[in-house]
Amino acid sequence: MESAFVLFRSGKRVTMRETDMSVSKMSTLFQVDASSIYITDDSNTAIFPEPSGKFDVYGLAHRGHYEVHGDAVNQGGGAQPSSSFSFMREEMTGDKRIDQLKQQRRASQKLQRPHCTVQSGKRKAASVEATASAKEALICLVCKGLLSCPMGSTCCNSLVGCKGCVSSGY
Repeated sequence: MESAFVLFRSGKRVTMRETDMSVSKMSTLFQVDASSIYITDDSNTAIFPEPSGKFDVYGLAHRGHYEVHGDAVNQGGGAQPSSSFSFMREEMTGDKRIDQLKQQRRASQKLQRPHCTVQSGKRKAASVEATASAKEALICLVCKGLLSCPMGSTCCNSLVGCKGCVSSGY
């Protein structure tokens, strides 16, 4: 069974077969300049065509939705630059930069520390549950003691045990 993909741009939505996934056909359908065309998936990952002008459909999901991007073609046949690619950066003068840093500092001072809370200038200890949870995370799964030279698992990004316990093959 041949895969099909849902392509859209603005209000136009088209379902295309994998054999039709070419720059020339998308350009004609969506009125986009062929030299600037690309698509994005649901996670906003850009997918560019191969030099041959075809899209590699093996990484695309059957019936997946893909947005078509590129410079719009105007009535005269030329490309009209897309406004979605203009990066605007405000020039930072010395005073503006200092004001921005002061504002960031004030905002960071308002944040509470994770291990304590502040009430009318006095520190209050973290809850018993939070302390117990932190202690559990620092216990070796093999010897059940506190971790010394902690070793982690790369597959699940969690602490497994002490270096000695893990090295011994437990």
